[in-house]
Amino acid sequence: MLKYYRSVLLPIKVFLILLLIISPFGERVLWAQSNFPVSCSPYLLPQYSLNWSALTSSNNFLKVTLVLKDEKYLSGIVPVFLRFRFEQAGSVISTRPDYLPAIPINLTFGTPITLLGSDLVNYFQAGNLIARGAVDESMLRQGGRLPDGLWTLSVTAYEFDASRGHRQISETGIAMMQVFYGYPPQITYPAEGQVLQEQEVQNLLFSWMPRGTASRGGISG
Repeated sequence: MLKYYRSVLLPIKVFLILLLIISPFGERVLWAQSNFPVSCSPYLLPQYSLNWSALTSSNNFLKVTLVLKDEKYLSGIVPVFLRFRFEQAGSVISTRPDYLPAIPINLTFGTPITLLGSDLVNYFQAGNLIARGAVDESMLRQGGRLPDGLWTLSVTAYEFDASRGHRQISETGIAMMQVFYGYPPQITYPAEGQVLQEQEVQNLLFSWMPRGTASRGGISG
């Protein structure tokens, strides 16, 4: 019986020893990968819009907040730029990998910077984007309408420094919006094809039945 317990406990001891040895290193690797000096937080604000032009024509739709949080940068300025990626099943709109804005975003330690749609106009010009799937460049140029559904926005900050290879300097911030436009209301009176009697005083009352909208964006549209 003692021999049996030893044969069972030995693999367990070996596993626990390996776990104690490997675990701290694994945690350090994960921590190092996520410990970027800049925090990047995008926001897509209701009421959502599927009109591509709304991203930059309205300051009440898209916001991106950046914070330099690493004390190593207590003095001085860190210039950065952004890369965006809008994604839906089968469709992607992303910043061209070779696009670099003319003017960087200058960050100082501990001071949040919030960028609105009007601050990001150049990022969303058709020539600075790659579109695949159900969206194309002509739709971007004309400010057309995105397909209904769930869209994910990813934003990442990079160093505005070619000598350092434009390194990633923030985690990738993610925001989502789900927009389905509802059906138009259905007229219940007068009925289709119904002949109405002429009256001396024309007073015609219409009635209709609303049909459900599946999102807040649909209600406003």
